[in-house]
Amino acid sequence: MNRHFSRRTFFVATTFASSVLGVSAAQGTIRISGRIAWEGGLPEVPPFRAGVSPLAESRDRALRDWPNPMAPKIDPATRGMAGVLVHLEGATSGGKLAALDPVRIIARDGQIVLMQGKEPRQMGVVRPGDSVELVSEQDRLQVVRARGAAFWAAPLVKRDQSTQRTCPKLGWADLSSGAGQYWAHAHLWITETPWVTWTDANGRFQFDQLPAGGNYTVVAHVPDWRLEKVDRDPESLEPARADYRVPLSFDAAAKPGVATVLTVPASAFSGR
Repeated sequence: MNRHFSRRTFFVATTFASSVLGVSAAQGTIRISGRIAWEGGLPEVPPFRAGVSPLAESRDRALRDWPNPMAPKIDPATRGMAGVLVHLEGATSGGKLAALDPVRIIARDGQIVLMQGKEPRQMGVVRPGDSVELVSEQDRLQVVRARGAAFWAAPLVKRDQSTQRTCPKLGWADLSSGAGQYWAHAHLWITETPWVTWTDANGRFQFDQLPAGGNYTVVAHVPDWRLEKVDRDPESLEPARADYRVPLSFDAAAKPGVATVLTVPASAFSGR
């Protein structure tokens, strides 16, 4: 089932800074920069307490803590949010399209690690028809399955042996484990949206060489670390699969001569 990502617009703080949104008269292009910042108390995201593979017969039955892969990366001092997927809407025709690094999905330490560029991503971006590479860096079995806009399962049996799967159509695809690591998760956005990027360690983003004259909207996608539901194995009653809540989207208009700081309020993730 394809899951649609909801959009909510929250308070947007703006400060004037001409250096952040630059206009090149000679080339007729502009640059849009900004920052994604957390507002409110820092969230407490507990780990999952489980065995190495809850559904597999294994001598190692010890419980351990597994980090929540959807936990936000927030700088405690500046509240800047790192690794947030950002895209632009309202662009006019022309301009330079954002180049996308290939996606590599890695089974590592009981997690599904999505690499795009040099950084691990909670959300990766591909074009329709593109393939992603999958490989295991662990000795035990992992099965990476995609649901939503992509529908496939990739069993990763041998270490360092890669395989590929195609993402044929537009939309969002959820990546999860089919081998018992119910906490493991990542997202793929299959899109023709030309301008996409991720925030840096300080929560900053930048788009260069955009066509002048467009009415641009900055859209930030923030994963939700809370679980929507947990399915249990009928025999062992161990968790077999977990669905995370739908990530939230926050947007703000980008205006010439204005540096936009888009805030993500803690209240958006309150409650169970």
